[in-house]
Amino acid sequence: MAFPIFKSQEELSDATIEKAARELNETDDTRGPKIIELRNRIEETETELLVNSRRDDAFLLRFLRAKKFDLDRSYQLYVNYYEYRRSQADIFDEQFTAEGVKELLETGIISLGPRTNNGVFVSLCLSTCPLDFCLPV
Repeated sequence: MAFPIFKSQEELSDATIEKAARELNETDDTRGPKIIELRNRIEETETELLVNSRRDDAFLLRFLRAKKFDLDRSYQLYVNYYEYRRSQADIFDEQFTAEGVKELLETGIISLGPRTNNGVFVSLCLSTCPLDFCLPV
């Protein structure tokens, strides 16, 4: 069973596929089963923290890739991600909405730099004063 994420497997170069297998332990044969295993682990150990957590393939694949498809380390990263979001709820609930990000960019504290060769924007911090003093009231 193929789990194409972001690009179809047909669009990836042979070099990219080989690199994923070599560096991430990601192949067509491991991707789908590992996503399912991670999702099952989350459901088996579901705590109050994880009740409404995202479990779609693309999201879970991020954690697997970050930890080179090591299930235990991927699961721990997933839990840590939600623990951090809970500990910083005021930031995630208020500022990381589309409107909150727009307002933050408009302050000039953070701005988007040029795109990299991969098409990714680089964010730049332009202010050196503490955030509490820089944000408009």
